[in-house]
Amino acid sequence: MPTAVQQAKPAGLRERKKLRTRQDLLKVAERLFSENEFADVTVEQIVELANVSQKTFFNYFQNKSQFLSEFIMDWLLTIGFWSFEDSPIVDCRSAIVPTDASQTIEWIIGHRRIWKMAMQHTDFFDYIYKLDEGSDEFDPALHAAVRAHRQKRVALAQSQGLVRSDISAAEVCRLYDTLRIDSVRRWLYLSEESATPEKLHELFAVCVDALIKGIEKRD
Repeated sequence: MPTAVQQAKPAGLRERKKLRTRQDLLKVAERLFSENEFADVTVEQIVELANVSQKTFFNYFQNKSQFLSEFIMDWLLTIGFWSFEDSPIVDCRSAIVPTDASQTIEWIIGHRRIWKMAMQHTDFFDYIYKLDEGSDEFDPALHAAVRAHRQKRVALAQSQGLVRSDISAAEVCRLYDTLRIDSVRRWLYLSEESATPEKLHELFAVCVDALIKGIEKRD
């Protein structure tokens, strides 16, 4: 009879294989959605490029929309943006806005096509609300990546008298995420002529400035 260790080992191998298969599927997403319209990307194309069966695809994703949404989610978790590193907290803004915020915006600008596709064909832009509601639809690692470090910094800034303490750190972070997403969404709705890189930076700045004015501690 196999031991408990021997029984557990294959399960671990299976999980790693499942993860690799999922990653193989997601790897082809950027190529297909960057080069084709959403309607022109088929499950047949996806599985052919990933070298898996259609049955395997549907073991991981309900449909093409979920595939695109989870691709972007995975993208966000792996690019490593929104890092505060060890930057000091010197004012309300530095507690909330990462030092690499402009880099993140430039990354969004460079992938406008896929972001527009996600807005039109998925519910990706509602993910913050679903996370706040405790939905298990998305990997909780994203919630931690987006919120955990910032929430600690906001709490510290509150203890230092830089941020109003009558609003919870969690609520401050929720407001920031909501405004940040709204600025991207508004930019994606603009025509190609109007949706300049400068415009997205401007929309983001306006949202952040409004938030800062509302939450910074005043004497």
